[in-house]
Amino acid sequence: MAASAEEQQGFHPLDEVSLVSYIKATPALAAPLGGRLDAPLTIKEVGDGNLNFVYIVLSDSGGSLVVKQALPYIRCVGDSWPMTRERAYFEASALQKHRALCPDHVPEVYHFDRAMSLIGMRYIEPPHIILRKGLIAGVEYPLLADHMSDYMAKTLFFTSLLYNSTTDHKKGVAQYCDNVEMCRLTEQVVFSDPYMLAKYNRCTSPFLDNDAAAVREDAELKLEIAELKSMFIERAQALLHGDLHTGSIMVTTDSTQVIDPEFAFYGPMGYDIGAFLGNLILAYFSQDGHADQANDRQSYKKWILKTIEDSWNLFQKKFVELWNKHKDVNGEAYLPAIYNSSELLSLAQKKYVKSLFHDSLGFGSAKMIRRIVGIAHVEDFESIEDPSKRASCERRALNCAKAILKGRRQFESIEHKSVRDEEDVLRAVQGVHAMIDSEIAAATNPQDVFVFGLSHGGALGIASVLLYPKTLGGCAVFSGFLPFNPSFAARVTAEAKKTPVLWIHGQVDSLIPIEAGRDGTIFLRGLGMSCEFKKTARDEKGVLKAVELVHEMLDKEVAAGTNPSNIFVCGSSQGGALAIASALLYPKTLGGCVVFSGSLPLNKSFAEKVPSEARKTPVLWFHGMADDLVLIEAGHAGCAFLQELGMSCEFKVYPTLGHTLVDEELQYFQQWIKDRLSQGNGVPVPSISDKTDLQ
Repeated sequence: MAASAEEQQGFHPLDEVSLVSYIKATPALAAPLGGRLDAPLTIKEVGDGNLNFVYIVLSDSGGSLVVKQALPYIRCVGDSWPMTRERAYFEASALQKHRALCPDHVPEVYHFDRAMSLIGMRYIEPPHIILRKGLIAGVEYPLLADHMSDYMAKTLFFTSLLYNSTTDHKKGVAQYCDNVEMCRLTEQVVFSDPYMLAKYNRCTSPFLDNDAAAVREDAELKLEIAELKSMFIERAQALLHGDLHTGSIMVTTDSTQVIDPEFAFYGPMGYDIGAFLGNLILAYFSQDGHADQANDRQSYKKWILKTIEDSWNLFQKKFVELWNKHKDVNGEAYLPAIYNSSELLSLAQKKYVKSLFHDSLGFGSAKMIRRIVGIAHVEDFESIEDPSKRASCERRALNCAKAILKGRRQFESIEHKSVRDEEDVLRAVQGVHAMIDSEIAAATNPQDVFVFGLSHGGALGIASVLLYPKTLGGCAVFSGFLPFNPSFAARVTAEAKKTPVLWIHGQVDSLIPIEAGRDGTIFLRGLGMSCEFKKTARDEKGVLKAVELVHEMLDKEVAAGTNPSNIFVCGSSQGGALAIASALLYPKTLGGCVVFSGSLPLNKSFAEKVPSEARKTPVLWFHGMADDLVLIEAGHAGCAFLQELGMSCEFKVYPTLGHTLVDEELQYFQQWIKDRLSQGNGVPVPSISDKTDLQ
């Protein structure tokens, strides 16, 4: 019945043979094929997407074009998932509209056949390739940020109420509101399926099974997604591309062309911007999986980060410039008679752009999550053959996406603050090697040398053993991680691979997740090394003993006459965990507690043990969203717990900060303490001129 109905409407799917007949019967396609429809044609089907057939048509007369035909179902699933063919109409319309606004970056449409759901358009010839493939290959595109910011600024501004009257805007909304099936598909695969058990969900199993389950069980994440879904459905802000990922962009080093806007509709601007930025972030996290001995991809990762920054910064600059240039035209969102001073308009623009930035971060994160635990994944990760290596890259991307989504309102800018530098690790390894060499020079047998460490010390320990040229007695890693990307495997000597390793990790370690231990163990075993992996439960008794020692120091200060309000307990990483535990269990109100990249080391049941005076101690909590050692979720959970206790907890988030300290944090930390001391009879606070070791 379905096939019969399609035929009655004049539709039938084409193949390489029947397409030739169609082209020869369509005069509108003559010009792009060199003016001759009788010339021999070469046709190749190249559609590798999820929805459509795509044909490249080359004529012996020198012309060329692309023919795209929509099917009445989702191609990657089959006819069990029907899908409207009308998406082709919306794609053709959006291409024509966007090309009129940004002709340098949108291909020309030569022909549209609504009955056949068929578009004939410009063939974007080689050496253009899909951007995603270029990112996998490690190709730098110096003009990408400039071109994409230009495309996004123009297509979004000129189809919004900032430029159009409400009458014209509503006409545009009405034209595209019938693309409802494509919007509902997005609502399902982006905002619904990843957060529940859905038929077509998949992940890199079994490695990410727990991660996918954690997404489905994350209440805070679900609340944020619900807000984004409502915005996606309700806010008709501008005419969107609707699927602006790196597979919808074709590039050379000096050309950028945006294709495939079949999801086009009037929606929130941040959805397009976020889709582009989010896919660049996925590309960033995939690079370790594509690294090899010849290219560790570190410099390329820095280029991707720079491109992300430049794309947003150039977009907001161009967007505001368009706003200022056309502020007195037809736009009815900010009427000149009301916003009648440059100062007022500037304030309105800053508020608008800040909100748009937060929207973009949210939607970009949602797009990232769905590409890891939803139906349709990305080649960036799928092309990594080793499933354990792929899962490791995906997990870091997933954790980053969740952190950005939950903390997006904390971001003030997109600027990159810190990337863990392997050169620092190598310098530390050299120091360890010098100590080992000294022992061996003193006649110690290498077989009697054992290297061990906890947390960062464990990371340094395993790195030192792997890069040492001799076989040692052994290495023990306690709750550590591998501080290099997998490409450095080629530098591990045959003798080092004979060193046995014992890796012990806590099952509920919120500082360095147990997945880091598992990933490290898998990597070592992949090298042929002996690595025993032991899981342990959380030892709260050990935490409480450490807290007692801190309390002894505090008691000594108070006994010596120091006012408790002048005492601040501070720490980084595990030191931050100990600091907050010590402040919560101390019987007096202190001046404050400052946590840098830490977590709550006790379970929530100990809340009843927190004295009423301790609950008056103010807390400042710093955390980096790119921290892959102590995940930002640990910071969110800790701060939320403190607020449930009625405590004051200021949570400072840094978008691209890893597990380290930066001057911006330390300066804020200094001022925060000064402010609290000034409220009482505090002592002066010394200036902080360097990154003091607070751990």
